[in-house]
Amino acid sequence: MLIRSASGIKISNFANCLNHGPVSRRIDMMLRMPSGGRSMWGAMLSVPLLASVALFVNFDAMAAAMEHTTVKDADVRDVEFVVDGKQMRYDDLQSLDPSEIKSISVTKNPEAKVFIELKDK
Repeated sequence: MLIRSASGIKISNFANCLNHGPVSRRIDMMLRMPSGGRSMWGAMLSVPLLASVALFVNFDAMAAAMEHTTVKDADVRDVEFVVDGKQMRYDDLQSLDPSEIKSISVTKNPEAKVFIELKDK
């Protein structure tokens, strides 16, 4: 645009090429105001902030809380399994062939039940 106005030519292929590409980006970068010290201070303060968070966070308590959310074998044995309308124990459930299972439904209430429907033979 600067070359276009200086030369007085209405349409200049050379000036049009400057609007697209690395030269245009370089000109835009040179005309941009330098960033203030605010971004530098933000970067410098983030390092001690992250270090203090890592120092004061109780990772053992977080791990223990996450451990309580996983299902253990003792909890699975308390669940009632119903296979095609018949109750089954957890140990007997292991003898089922997974390819015979048509669908599985799980209730979320405190009295957990798992309903397993087998494929028709």
